[in-house]
Amino acid sequence: MSTPCYDEKVGAAANHIYDGQVHERTYEETKGLLEKHFTIVEHFGTFASIKDYKEEMSESQKEMFEDLRKYYDVNLISVIMAPLFPAHSRNVMWKLKLKK
Repeated sequence: MSTPCYDEKVGAAANHIYDGQVHERTYEETKGLLEKHFTIVEHFGTFASIKDYKEEMSESQKEMFEDLRKYYDVNLISVIMAPLFPAHSRNVMWKLKLKK
């Protein structure tokens, strides 16, 4: 399952606002709801920008990012690295198992 993750600094996608209300949850809110009924097997970020997770990167990840930046556009690299930072991504893909 894939979900958007609300970030008040970024705002919600226009198609997720109905009658002036935001219909997105933060990563933590979504995780909490899912854990009530599912075991989270894995989860990955599917979209993020470097500013979303830059502070979370290890030194080797930063080095790899800079090396890739010599060839690829920073926007592409940011999205390529998003799976490593689900808690800091704007969308998350969740692999779930129903609790019994």
